[in-house]
Amino acid sequence: MPDKLPDSREGRMVKSYLILIAAATRRQTITYGDLGHHLGVAPVATPHLNDVANFCLQKGHPDLTFLVVNSETGLTGSNPDPKTDLRRREEVYRHEWLDYAPPSPADWISLQGSSSI
Repeated sequence: MPDKLPDSREGRMVKSYLILIAAATRRQTITYGDLGHHLGVAPVATPHLNDVANFCLQKGHPDLTFLVVNSETGLTGSNPDPKTDLRRREEVYRHEWLDYAPPSPADWISLQGSSSI
């Protein structure tokens, strides 16, 4: 039987990353509520999104979290500027995500130890 991702912060970070890559390859956004639903957490319980953003930064990837939007405004929560959101989102869409191996929970733990965020 394949290994199942743990129901932990690290597991939710990996799941978020995979969900966001799927959205990126389809040029879609996802609401905080829908992401929380897929992860089994409340929409406001998304500290792992900071970890996804940090991972992307450390690996030189565009910030996947620009695909997570407010259901009413369609904009990100951290930077609700339409021009910036659209530009950063387009960077995410154009990136060749499938050329890179996804992180494992151990990778996330390792990155947390070296994180400056």
